Amino acid sequence: MPGGVKQMNVLVTGAAGNVGSKVAEYLADQGMQVRATDTRMHPRPKMRLVIANLLDPLACYNLMDGIEAVVHLANHPHAHAAPFVNLYHENLTMTHNIFQTAIEYRLKKIVYISSIQAFTGRRLWTENPGPSGLPYLPLDSDMPQNPGNVYALSKCASEDMLRYVAKHSQTQCVALRLPWVASEKRHRSSQKNPEWPRHHINLDECLCYLLRPDVAALVHCILKTDLPGYRIYFPAAPETSYGKPAGEMLDEYYRNVPLRIPREQCTSLVDISRITADTGWKPQYSLHTESPVTP
Repeated sequence: MPGGVKQMNVLVTGAAGNVGSKVAEYLADQGMQVRATDTRMHPRPKMRLVIANLLDPLACYNLMDGIEAVVHLANHPHAHAAPFVNLYHENLTMTHNIFQTAIEYRLKKIVYISSIQAFTGRRLWTENPGPSGLPYLPLDSDMPQNPGNVYALSKCASEDMLRYVAKHSQTQCVALRLPWVASEKRHRSSQKNPEWPRHHINLDECLCYLLRPDVAALVHCILKTDLPGYRIYFPAAPETSYGKPAGEMLDEYYRNVPLRIPREQCTSLVDISRITADTGWKPQYSLHTESPVTP
């Protein structure tokens, strides 16, 4: 096993959420010792969950004893999840408390769940969306920060905080800029209705997505692989959530965006080659096929 890690003790924050619950369950199934925490219980708990408020530094210290790695998902999950004045401050406070205690406990690894919104600005899918603000395509893990709302701004600031942690400690740090994460229920319903309302969709997110099992598998790959320093990864399925070919998407919505590869080779709007090279991970599930996804 890469890195020699087998029975790592892992703290998963936000473990009652859509993504966190799947990550915690998957890591436990892979033999890792998982301590799950959130501010609420999961409606269908599959493991013991510690109720804790990460805005309280003492709660973070209490959670870290005996932990070797943390997967930090506990944040307000989108731009409208809290008043703007609270969202930015509370997201950064929770994240700082976790990162600071991780440094003091000399954790081996931090996996921070950031967002695609850290680099996609704001370009709503209207009848006349205007030119794209993307610097290039395909999207990859090098995309420069370009937040389009307060939630995205909090993610950018947290990425910078994580870079600082990596620079001033021996902790390996990875920020995952997740796209829209589809549940297994969404996967099943998409077989019947592959398109859904376009309002609130940011075109410069390129309709990217992942299914929950692929997110969990990537986190596991990162935890078991030796990844010194600080890294940002942008993982996504190769096709769009609408299933429209990359060429059609380029012609309709991204004509002004420079391509980093020849047009005829651009069969996907995302490039995950660095993630695969570093960890061996590739997405296994699609919204557009009958994937063997368990509920």
